[in-house]
Amino acid sequence: MKRSFYFLFSVLAFSSTLTLTGCTDQREINDVALVLATGIDKSNDEFKVTVQIPITVGQGVEEGKKKAYYLESNTGRSIQEALQKIQHQTSHILRFSHQQIIIIHEEIAKKNISEVLDFVNRDRETRLTTYIYISKKKSFDILNTPPNSGGVSAEAVKGIGRLMGLGITTREFLGNLYKEGTDPIAPIVDIEKGKLEVNRIAIFKKDKMKFISNDTQSLGILWMKHKAMVGKSITFPSNNGKFVSVSVSGQKFKIKPVVTSNTPEFHIKISGKGFISESVEAFNMEDTKIIKQIESTLESTIKQQVQDLLKSTLENSIDTFSLGHYLYVYKNVQWENEWKDQWDQMLPNIKIDVDVNFVIENTGLSIHTSKQ
Repeated sequence: MKRSFYFLFSVLAFSSTLTLTGCTDQREINDVALVLATGIDKSNDEFKVTVQIPITVGQGVEEGKKKAYYLESNTGRSIQEALQKIQHQTSHILRFSHQQIIIIHEEIAKKNISEVLDFVNRDRETRLTTYIYISKKKSFDILNTPPNSGGVSAEAVKGIGRLMGLGITTREFLGNLYKEGTDPIAPIVDIEKGKLEVNRIAIFKKDKMKFISNDTQSLGILWMKHKAMVGKSITFPSNNGKFVSVSVSGQKFKIKPVVTSNTPEFHIKISGKGFISESVEAFNMEDTKIIKQIESTLESTIKQQVQDLLKSTLENSIDTFSLGHYLYVYKNVQWENEWKDQWDQMLPNIKIDVDVNFVIENTGLSIHTSKQ
């Protein structure tokens, strides 16, 4: 019995050593190119794809070299074909698991962004947490513009977008694209005076970009996003025509659908709080009447920003604020039976009330002195 036990133990031990081999698919880090960004343009029915790859120490970066990355580009009838051509021209294996942003040229977005998103959604390496941007200029030029602070433009674009509250992941974009009663948005990346800039938003109707927001409309979107304005400041004219800047420390919004006479209406409530960060004229900050006037002016400014965006979107039958989705969730039977099929025709005539309440909690210190 004891001999049988030792024999069995020996067989198992020998078998286990056969499985302790190295990984057959192991690759050295120097053989891999970690793609940080992909830019997609289109011309004459062909895609031009650009990938941005960081330059590692092992690749022999020259001392004082400005760019910390290099670009590889090629064209193809499909995105995958263009990427395959890029792979054929580099000795490093492209890996997209660490990709941070995808930049899509506006001409593609205007015609049909789904042809790009189909590839993104199917690609097994690209994560849905990758951020998506629409570019005014060619995506190659965006990726080839180094940040003034150095580093990689992909990281700079991602950082600016998130800091401005405009970052949209591919998961969020796809979710809004296929969500009932909702149209997606995406931030615009551009080059102004040689610098990368993210401060506008592409407004979509389903999978086609319809227009780009102006500065006022962009702020309207931020007021409708949870905490997107927190940490930012808003400058507006006071009653005397001079300017006051208020830093936002808190922000909330709520949309409530109400059905009157079988017609849906919406009440939007925005609340915020903050403190005066700058004033170009002397105020008696202990005068509650003056503070109320500043609050009232700021509330009117915020309301105008939201209404400006609502007007432009609803007139074009675009549901940026997911109004239809609120009906789908809270008034599902009526949505399915009465409103769903004619929602695009109803949007321009939808009644929406916007209520804004902003409280200045801290007036700060003033160096202005009153005249004697």
